[in-house]
Amino acid sequence: MGTLDYMAPELLQNQPPTVSSDIYALGMVAYKTPTGSLPFASEPPLAAALLRARMRVPRPRTVVPDLDAAWDRAIVCALEPEPPRRFSTASGFAAALRGEAPALTLPLPVLTRRRVIAGSIAAGAMAAGGISWRMLARLPNRPPAEALKYYRIGVDDIHAGAYFAATKALAEAVRLAPHFSLAHARLAEAWNAVDLTERASQEMLLARREDIGSLSSPDRLQVEQSI
Repeated sequence: MGTLDYMAPELLQNQPPTVSSDIYALGMVAYKTPTGSLPFASEPPLAAALLRARMRVPRPRTVVPDLDAAWDRAIVCALEPEPPRRFSTASGFAAALRGEAPALTLPLPVLTRRRVIAGSIAAGAMAAGGISWRMLARLPNRPPAEALKYYRIGVDDIHAGAYFAATKALAEAVRLAPHFSLAHARLAEAWNAVDLTERASQEMLLARREDIGSLSSPDRLQVEQSI
């Protein structure tokens, strides 16, 4: 085992080690446990480390297709190239491996106007999610299968607390299906979770504008009130 094998990308830039660096090392151990190898194992150690610094590692399920989905999501999150995108604690990582939803233990914030708006965005996204598949079934232009695949990945990432990963998957869903209102709503939820409320607001406006015109009047009213 070489020095570079378990090294977090930020350490390659001579940044001081942090808890996030330890989470990354744990993620590498967790990756190797079911797969028997490390990400980019076919590359020389330095090349593999540079690849891990530039991109997300391949999902472990590409090596072990029957790997538990919770393990797959948690490991990818622990191995995010950027430290803020990883789990903040080892216990959070362990909980995600067990398939547990992340616990919300943060102190209550001061309710500024910005936070009130952000909370409204999140609530609207979750309300939209409650009628997701019933709404989709009634749309004449159902999103393509590929967009639905990325949508489901994004929602799974949200449930795992991997919000930056969720923004990538959901952004791909709306790229493939620009009129996919529910994907816009979930993308707003993910952007809001990482405090990018301006992007969240833009996505919620798109969620409200797209698709709902093809619904019946009662369903359209329900969506408009939710978002």
